[in-house]
Amino acid sequence: VCHECDNQSCVNPSHLFLGDYNDNNKDRNSKNRQSRWENHPKAKLKNEQVLSIKALLKEEELSKKEIGRLFGVTHWAITDIALGRKWKKIEEYVTA
Repeated sequence: VCHECDNQSCVNPSHLFLGDYNDNNKDRNSKNRQSRWENHPKAKLKNEQVLSIKALLKEEELSKKEIGRLFGVTHWAITDIALGRKWKKIEEYVTA
């Protein structure tokens, strides 16, 4: 059961609708309620920092390890950003 009012403890039948896991995710995404980028509870970087990291990666003057040190994260975090495994569509989100 999905919650129209987005209150998980709500049991008002008029606030509930049937849906599977995918329906629930689509509903969450359409309401922009997903924890993404700097709003994610585990995020160590702010959106603007990631944009700066991406700019530094394009310049190719600093290593991933050096960029990581500048922002207080590991070179693996920088590699994930460089390969698009993390923060993939941040440009679209920030400019939207």
